[in-house]
Parts: sequence; structure tokens; C-alpha cells
Amino acid sequence: DQVVSIRLSKNRSEVENFKIRLNYFDNTTFNDIGNFIYYFSKGDTTFYYNDKYELNIDGEDMNIYMIGEQNNNIYFSTIERLILSAESNYQFHSKDY
Repeated sequence: DQVVSIRLSKNRSEVENFKIRLNYFDNTTFNDIGNFIYYFSKGDTTFYYNDKYELNIDGEDMNIYMIGEQNNNIYFSTIERLILSAESNYQFHSKDY
């Protein structure tokens, strides 16, 4: 629910090795939440956004950050890109139980 506007002081053609890196941070702890943002349909699942969650993919746990809900979709982010195949099994679970 936040928008950022970025402007450069020089034209891109004037800057050598032009690179921009944007990082997303938690708005309360200011920890890096990762640049890979995903979503899925909420359905009848309940998530508690103050809890910490992990995503288990094919037996491997990965920390995720639950961003929130919008238009009946659940948004989350990861620091590493998700690699899924058609055969992958995945499950979300709370670390706060």
C-alpha cells in the first residue's frame, strides 16, 4: 500500500555501469524481507500477520515474510527466489506455535 518515486540526477546514458538495487524492508523492524514477492488466493485459510511463517518446499524449510492480504489474495516475500516444479509439494506453517 505504499508507492515510491525515484528520480536520477543524471540521464541513464551519462552514468557508467548503471545499476539500481531496491530492497524491501519490514515497516516495524526494518529487516530485509526479500525482493521476491508472491501471492495466492486466500480461500478459507486464516493467517496471523504478526506470526512468523516458514514455507516447506519438498522437505526444505524457507523463511518467508507475510506481507498481508489484498483483494482476497495473500502476499508474501522471500529473500531467495522460489524454485518449484509441477511435482513440488509445499506447505506454509507458523513458527509461533
